[in-house]
Amino acid sequence: EMITHQQLGYTCKPVGLLNVRGYYDKLLEFFDHSTEEGFVRPQSRAIVVASPSPAELLDRLQEYEVPESLISLAKRGALEDDKRG
Repeated sequence: EMITHQQLGYTCKPVGLLNVRGYYDKLLEFFDHSTEEGFVRPQSRAIVVASPSPAELLDRLQEYEVPESLISLAKRGALEDDKRG
């Protein structure tokens, strides 16, 4: 849901997952697979930030850059130029 919200421009904040001992590995694999199959843009997939270390997770959350939404791209006629993976 958060990836879809990013693609539509409803949210711009990243989601952090503290992936201790690989707890979220399968969920992250699902997101990656969805991206590989073209259902999710790589730029939108990046909204989910994961790390096994709290300090590294906080650093990665701070480094997150908000990609342009599909709605914004469509409004300015640049949707065709967007790379979907």
